Amino acid sequence: MEEGKELYNKLNIVVSKFLNIPLEYMGAIPQDNHVPKAVMQQKPFSLLYPNTTSSKAIIEIAELISKISPNTNNSVNGIAKLFTNLLRAKLRR
Repeated sequence: MEEGKELYNKLNIVVSKFLNIPLEYMGAIPQDNHVPKAVMQQKPFSLLYPNTTSSKAIIEIAELISKISPNTNNSVNGIAKLFTNLLRAKLRR
């Protein structure tokens, strides 16, 4: 989990410097030996192994993200929409 926090700190420095937007740490997903097993079965590891620390971490982060009000602009989709919503929520604070 320390690696996740270190990565966040580095990314936050760059984003703050170039975009002038501080990021909020929402958590980290620990390395999990169940992931390769799930990949071999071509199934989401969080469904095959819902009680692992990694699956629980994903749920916690998803719950934090879901509390951010959605973007009403439908021209942005997918991962771009996620990051747009996160940045807009941050700018409103």
